[in-house]
Amino acid sequence: MRNAWDIAPASIAALILGGVKKFFILDHDSRAPAPDLKQLFKGEADFEIFRKETPPFYQGVALSWLSALARQEGFDFVVPFDADEFWISRDPMSTISSVLSERLSPENPVGSVRVRNFVQSLSVGTFSLTDLESCRFEAGPVPDRPDLRQKAEALQIPFVTLAFPKKAVYQLSVEHAISEGNHGTKRGGIGESIPISEIEVLHLPYRSRGHLVTKRLHGHARNQSGFDADVGWQNRYLAAKSDFELDAYWKLNSWNTSDISSAEATTRFFERSDDLVDLWRRIQFRWPSLLQYVDCSESFVTASDARLALALDCWGRDSATSERVRDQQVREVHELLESTRQSLSASEIERAQLSMAISELSQAEEQHRQALRAATLQADLQTATLQAVLSSRSWRWTHFLRRKR
Repeated sequence: MRNAWDIAPASIAALILGGVKKFFILDHDSRAPAPDLKQLFKGEADFEIFRKETPPFYQGVALSWLSALARQEGFDFVVPFDADEFWISRDPMSTISSVLSERLSPENPVGSVRVRNFVQSLSVGTFSLTDLESCRFEAGPVPDRPDLRQKAEALQIPFVTLAFPKKAVYQLSVEHAISEGNHGTKRGGIGESIPISEIEVLHLPYRSRGHLVTKRLHGHARNQSGFDADVGWQNRYLAAKSDFELDAYWKLNSWNTSDISSAEATTRFFERSDDLVDLWRRIQFRWPSLLQYVDCSESFVTASDARLALALDCWGRDSATSERVRDQQVREVHELLESTRQSLSASEIERAQLSMAISELSQAEEQHRQALRAATLQADLQTATLQAVLSSRSWRWTHFLRRKR
């Protein structure tokens, strides 16, 4: 996570409510220091926080490394969460860990969880945890169309209404590599996972107007990552925007009381939902100290090793390069297959045409043979007739001469 300690304690609290016992956190050069989470949550979970200070951020690589640490320590499952995600069990009698224990297995080690986007009030300029109380609307996903990204960039629809990819959660019985964007895993991707409807992710993409400035910084970091432009495109889009343009973007991606129909409690793109507010109230009841939460000393960081950061950068850069090379190779293979398919198709057409021509020639040859046989028979018949006539006339002429004598 980066510059997310203003909201991370709440998302961590939701996971503790869901039965998560150990957290591996990578803090990517946040401006604010990490709080003493063990003291904040009164020892209800263990935490290891690593700090990465170099600019590029290879999220998939970093989280794959943290996943490997969890696997080495003998944990059963990994929930690759972001700071603005609130993982919940839809059944209040079940926890996230109990659901995963029932649904995942070595035969089906990867699950997919639905993401629901929530929106903040337009009035929130700088976020604090108590502002979760104003997240009372959910962004209803617009029907999926190829041009939705262009519409969001043109401010015709809110970005938060775009359907987000499902989040992957997986068993650590086998080694996994998390994809960039932290939504999938390269060990049996989302397409091969089992849907887990008992768990949902309540996602708050933009928690305040000030958060957009942080997202703009993330976009600049993404531009240094070496991945294709589609990776983190929404933050890269914000990286090119002025403060005035961010104001317009924030207005479209937040809710305003003047835009709400009191009769239906809805806006053009958003629907009323208190799920995130209710979760925040449960968290407040469990940990009242979060209402007075302030950042603590940076001394709680448990690992701040420049060699680790350098290794992750090199690993990430290699991963980015490998993915680009792999994608290029995949494209070349697809182009070769398409070219081969077209060549085979053309050859099939030529062979069919040649076969048809041979068949026509064979039919013509047979017709010529039959005509030749008929002509031969006719000629033989005429020859026989001529011979018969000649033979008859010869006999009559001879007979005539003998009578004259």
